[in-house]
Amino acid sequence: TCGTGYTVSGSFVLNCVSSKYSAAGSTCVANSCVNGPITGADPKSSYSTCNTLTTGQTCTPTCTTGYTASGSFTLVCTGLNYDASGATCSANACTAGPSINSDPAAVYTGCNTLVTGNTCVPSCTSGYTQSGSFTLSCDTSGNYNGAGASCIPNACSNGPNSNIDGAATYTLCNSMVSG
Repeated sequence: TCGTGYTVSGSFVLNCVSSKYSAAGSTCVANSCVNGPITGADPKSSYSTCNTLTTGQTCTPTCTTGYTASGSFTLVCTGLNYDASGATCSANACTAGPSINSDPAAVYTGCNTLVTGNTCVPSCTSGYTQSGSFTLSCDTSGNYNGAGASCIPNACSNGPNSNIDGAATYTLCNSMVSG
C-alpha cells in the first residue's frame, strides 16, 4: 500500500523474482488537494492557488483587498485537503483619505479606530445639529467615506434667561446662532 496522502498508480502486485519481491509497474502518486481546507477557512482568504497542490507541497493563500495576512499563512497539502486554521486575514486600519476631523463642531469618538468594513456615526457638540448623512465607513482602500455631513449651529430663538432685566428687548439676539 501507499502512505497517507498517496494513491497507487498501476498494478500493485508483488512478484517474487530471484528470492526478492518486485513491484515493477506500480508507483505511489501524490494526491491533489482539490477539496480545499478541512478546517479554519477564513472567508476573507483566497485558497485558489492551494487547490492545485499535491501531498507535501505548500502554498500561501491571499487575503482579499482591505485585509492583511496574520498567523501561520503557509499551508501544507496533507492528502486531499489542508488545515487552514492558522491562516487569518485581519482588517486593515482606515488611515487614508480626507481628514474626518474637518468639522470642528463634530465629535468623532470611535471613528478614529475604524478598520475595513466598519462604520461609525459622529455626533455634534452641544448647540449644534447634524446636517446630511453622518455615517462614515472604512472602505477596502483604507479611505473614509461619508463626506457631506456637517454640524450646523442651532438658532437662539428661546429668548434670554429669566434672570435678565425685564425692561430690555432681545429681538436681534433671538435671530443669532450658537457660537
